[in-house]
Amino acid sequence: STDEVYGEIAQGAFRETHQLAPNSPYAASKASADMLVKSYIRTYGFPAIIVRPSNNFGPWQYPEKLIPVVITRAMQNQSVPVYAKGLNVREWLFVDDSARAILAVMTQGKLGECYNIGSGNERRNIDVVTAILDILEKPRSLIRYVADRPGHDLRYALDCAKVKRLGWKPRIDFNTGLHQTVQWYLQYRKWVIKKLTVS
Repeated sequence: STDEVYGEIAQGAFRETHQLAPNSPYAASKASADMLVKSYIRTYGFPAIIVRPSNNFGPWQYPEKLIPVVITRAMQNQSVPVYAKGLNVREWLFVDDSARAILAVMTQGKLGECYNIGSGNERRNIDVVTAILDILEKPRSLIRYVADRPGHDLRYALDCAKVKRLGWKPRIDFNTGLHQTVQWYLQYRKWVIKKLTVS
């Protein structure tokens, strides 16, 4: 699933017990899937566990998400689109940490339960964009502000105490993960350009 199923939160963090309140059709489709799985768990005893991760990033991410878009466009000296003023806050989770959390839930989690998976690494979108430009030594004049996305939530944040009780915690801090990600996209530039051409 995704942290988007909870909707936005101005302060604090969502626990697994919070009511789902998706604000976009995409988030609503995810929440619907959660409800469908929960109905099968209750009605048929279906052996399922739901995980709700925050924004993942890292190698091999398809170049349509924020971080790959910024990297690929900046390394080609193209303008980098940023919604509104870039003040939307997301919690960024390195993909290796996400995979370890899912494995912990699969092997130690309780059937029928939901688990939030987050990092605590909150960043405004504009700060993520400028960090990438700085790593690539590209000018901030590449930033181009565009009209905001409809139904765009301002902030997501997850309380991850439940998954941490399984012995998991994130290992990769945001800056380390971001540097690794940028270097990967530079190394595999041909793969990225090919994907962009196909799409």
